[in-house]
Amino acid sequence: MITLRPETIQRVLRDLTAAELARLRHSDPVHLRGTIGLHQRLGPDGFGMDSFEFMSVAGTVATMFHLHECGVEDELVRRPTIAGWAGLVVESQASQVSFFSSGSTGGRTLHTHLRAELEREVAFFGELLGLPERIVSTVPAHHIYGYLFTALLPDWYACEPAGAGESGAGPEAPAFVELEGLLTPMLGRPGDLLVTLPAVLEQLRGRGLFPGPGVTVVSSTAPCPPDLAAELRSAGCRLVEVYGSTETAGIGYREQDAGGYALLPWWRRAGEGLKRDPGGDRGAEAVTLPDEVEWHDERRFVPVRRRDGAIQVGGVNVYPGRVERVLAEHPAVAETAVRAFYGEHGVRLKAFIVPAAPRAQPPGAESALQAELRAYVNARLSAPERPAVYRFGTKLPRNSMGKPADWEL
Repeated sequence: MITLRPETIQRVLRDLTAAELARLRHSDPVHLRGTIGLHQRLGPDGFGMDSFEFMSVAGTVATMFHLHECGVEDELVRRPTIAGWAGLVVESQASQVSFFSSGSTGGRTLHTHLRAELEREVAFFGELLGLPERIVSTVPAHHIYGYLFTALLPDWYACEPAGAGESGAGPEAPAFVELEGLLTPMLGRPGDLLVTLPAVLEQLRGRGLFPGPGVTVVSSTAPCPPDLAAELRSAGCRLVEVYGSTETAGIGYREQDAGGYALLPWWRRAGEGLKRDPGGDRGAEAVTLPDEVEWHDERRFVPVRRRDGAIQVGGVNVYPGRVERVLAEHPAVAETAVRAFYGEHGVRLKAFIVPAAPRAQPPGAESALQAELRAYVNARLSAPERPAVYRFGTKLPRNSMGKPADWEL
């Protein structure tokens, strides 16, 4: 079992606390995270949470780390700091960990994983990637991808790998660097392991901050665009793409585009789905893939399209259909369509609006409606879900066959 270090869990808990508060307040988790001190009281007399916010955050922490397994969930109220909570998590060492989906469909869902299975995955990738000098992260540690590669993986490196010898002392954990802003000189040192997302890599490329030779890049949540992957490899980087989901954890990985993703050793194809062999007394678990895929053979596949219609905006699953439904509930909107577009800062959403009534108003009326809609969605949608661009017209765009069509910005 991997021994979780307090400083590792503190990182996870700060990300989790900031994300939960941002969800409750419809605000920016990155900004909130930077204001949370490790030893600062989190209640009304410290950080400024009201009682509802505090209990919601504490409940989320207890749920993620299964503190009820050890009967210590009530201690969260008695130790109301990130450092205090981290101590409880380290003490509990529960056998399961749970993660919330992004909730972009309107309601979050909870997915529970055996800690032993997550550690098995981390051991596989630890052997595959080798020991880095530093782990550089651009991803939050409370989502499953971040938890695996920026929490469990560093602590796996700090433990003695199986068969390493009889000394009982494992290697030191690599240095850990969190990048909260992209304008930084910290990228590109040979020996780094950069844990990131395709959208972040696109931003780095646009700002001239591409990783350099000798950097291993781990990317997940969406396939890396082929031109971006080729440029990384041309720059001397090793690119490892990980395929999985909150529901399944890791499923496969690839280092070359043409070969598709290889299943991790404990997965096997079962028709159009998968079965996971967890070992022990449990039978093989059947799983539906989150995407429609094309199989190259029994062990290799390529994702074709998502089954749920989600797209990735800043590494977060966003559902245009949900955004359409929220906009359509505004009394000034008759019809709306929402689509993705690629802009200066990566993939974003755009909205086409048909007003409910012709606006015989002075110039600027459309701008007034746009401002009204922006305020409306800001109170109801997370930042990745909010359309970046609005366009207005008397009818939704259609092609010559009468089917919904795209539109220019």
